[in-house]
Amino acid sequence: MKIIKGLLIWILIFIFAFLNGGLREYLLIPYLGEKIGLVMSGIILILVIMIISLIFVPRLGLKSSGEAFYVGFMWFLLTNLFDLFSIYSSGGDFMDFISMFNISGGNLWTFVVIVTLLSPLLIYKIKNKQ
Repeated sequence: MKIIKGLLIWILIFIFAFLNGGLREYLLIPYLGEKIGLVMSGIILILVIMIISLIFVPRLGLKSSGEAFYVGFMWFLLTNLFDLFSIYSSGGDFMDFISMFNISGGNLWTFVVIVTLLSPLLIYKIKNKQ
C-alpha cells in the first residue's frame, strides 16, 4: 500500500511539474528570458516537490530511513524514465536526455531530480528527528 500511495504522490508531483512547464514556457521565459526563466522554473519545482513531500510523506507511515529512501528512489526512477520516454517519443536521443542535466544554461533539472530522490528521506528524518 505504501508503494501505491508513494506512486500517487509522484503523480501529484508530475501534475505540478507539467503545470510548471507551462508556466515556464508561456510566462517565465517570454518575460524573463531563457536563463532566468529556467532558473525560476527550477526553483519553483524544487519548492513544490518539497511542499508536497512535507504534506504527504508523513502520511505514508514509513517505518525507516530505508523505506523513505526507497520512495525517493521510486520517484527518481519514474521521473527519469518518463523524461527519457518523452524525449525518445519526440524523436530525441539519449544525448538530448543528458543535455537536460547541463546547468550552465540555467537549467536546474539536476537539482530537481536530486530533490526528488532525497525529499522523502529528508522529510522522514525531520519528522522523526533522527
